[in-house]
Amino acid sequence: DTLLQRYRALIELHLRRHQPLGFYARHLKVTPDHLSRSCRAVCGLSALDLLHDRMLLEAQRLLAYTDAPVVVVARDLGFDDASYFSRFFARRAGQSPHTYRVALQSGKAAMIEAQRL
Repeated sequence: DTLLQRYRALIELHLRRHQPLGFYARHLKVTPDHLSRSCRAVCGLSALDLLHDRMLLEAQRLLAYTDAPVVVVARDLGFDDASYFSRFFARRAGQSPHTYRVALQSGKAAMIEAQRL
């Protein structure tokens, strides 16, 4: 679906700016509801879930491959408030960013991910 492809491309382009769903819908010249219905029809996830999943993946990469403090990772992803980022991460990943990083360093992150599936 071309709308989904354009949406994913926009996410990649603006990922580190933490834009709301309405921003993407306006750029795609559709309503947020239409965008979400289209995403759900094609891949089974809402537009917001796709956006949040991609943000979580980028956060996990930054936590895994850099030594940047959580507050810097939050800022790099466009979060003005590190505590809001930590709540977002914990809600999506099932653990805090710090706990994720510690688990990753000790080799337990893969086990945690496997348990979530």
